[in-house]
Amino acid sequence: MQIKYSEYHPDPNLRNVVRSIDNASGRAAIGSGLAVEVPYKTYQARLSAEGQQQTAGSFQNVSVDEEWGFDGSCTQFRRAVIIFKHGSETTIFDGPTKDTPPSIVKQFRDATQPIVNPEWAEELREREKNKQLEQQSKERAMSAAIVYGRK
Repeated sequence: MQIKYSEYHPDPNLRNVVRSIDNASGRAAIGSGLAVEVPYKTYQARLSAEGQQQTAGSFQNVSVDEEWGFDGSCTQFRRAVIIFKHGSETTIFDGPTKDTPPSIVKQFRDATQPIVNPEWAEELREREKNKQLEQQSKERAMSAAIVYGRK
């Protein structure tokens, strides 16, 4: 869209200046009385102005946040994972990549190091086994309650 700023524009440098701008800004300036729409001289001039607006748009300076994280007990995968968020996308890694920050790599290594003391390993296995048996017991009780209509 091409507009001509009015002689009453608050910025003296823009008074009576003809400029090609995006439609939304042009409509706002026209609606507020600061400008009037000026038709393009030719069809080619309009296409040229619109092409320049698209190439010089705001998409060049878009900054997307990146976030790294660590989940030591990811329930979805049942193991430690590294999580990388880039904008609206989430990627899950089963180990460090070359781009993973050192702090996240350290957390991952600390969580996935093998247990040195075999007694600890046995104790952990026993705990996990007990958790699993308890969960199975709860599930059976819920199934029986559903089947037999008990609460």
